[in-house]
Amino acid sequence: NRTPERIANAIRAYEVVIKRVPHTVWAARAHVVIASLEIMQQQHERGRQAYAKILKDYSQFQDLCVIARYAIARSFEAQGQWEEGVRAYQELADSHPWTTTGLQAPLYVANAYATRRQAEEATNASERAVNFYTKLIPNAPSPALMLQAKGYLAVALDQLGKWEEAAALLEE
Repeated sequence: NRTPERIANAIRAYEVVIKRVPHTVWAARAHVVIASLEIMQQQHERGRQAYAKILKDYSQFQDLCVIARYAIARSFEAQGQWEEGVRAYQELADSHPWTTTGLQAPLYVANAYATRRQAEEATNASERAVNFYTKLIPNAPSPALMLQAKGYLAVALDQLGKWEEAAALLEE
């Protein structure tokens, strides 16, 4: 029962939250809901603008920024704007490298190219993923995150046909 009128009423209600408690986590969450409602209505540009507001004005809430960056990338992808989506996924990985979503983003891009049967782009994306993880691992904030990054590095190496390096990394 998602009529345009009901969605517009919901957006107005969330805008009230933003006005009443600006610069709080509740306002940031209201922006996330508004953005998702816009995208649900196929208003991708307005949705991306709402998500961008979170990145600009609520950067202290990393979990919401990760959601915003991921949703922006998915929105581009849903509209068939894959190259813009790739840039958004790369921004996600660069901005939030030690989150699960940020760690997965480089491999997602490589796999998406492979699914699209764009072999050269898939190889290039896998090489970028190897570089990304290789640079990231020495600065791991915890042993668990280092292991997670090494696991993703092994997957990227495997995608490049570097099975011995991947196996050695996994054995390590």
